[in-house]
Amino acid sequence: MPKEYLISVNGIADMDRYLNEYLPAAGATVDEYDGKLLVNEFDPEPVEGEWDHAHTIVAEFPSADEAQEWWNDDTYQSDELEQMREEVFDYVNIIFAPEFEPEDLQ
Repeated sequence: MPKEYLISVNGIADMDRYLNEYLPAAGATVDEYDGKLLVNEFDPEPVEGEWDHAHTIVAEFPSADEAQEWWNDDTYQSDELEQMREEVFDYVNIIFAPEFEPEDLQ
């Protein structure tokens, strides 16, 4: 079963709250689904083209099912964390993508 990746590009409006409140709270929910934060980059440097996003996150989940279960988790979707997201981020763009497997091309 391929792993599933969350890829998020966003702008942070309140770095202090992100680091001290949101990241610990949201990160704990990722841990509950055996997820792992792989990238938490605050100032990515483009090597080609333009990149106007200030913050990039990549998280890995053991499967698409576990990624979806995390996304629907009551704590992650709680009013408290939703309100915090609205206050901490200027914008958030999130996708899920499966791990590439060569047989996918056949």
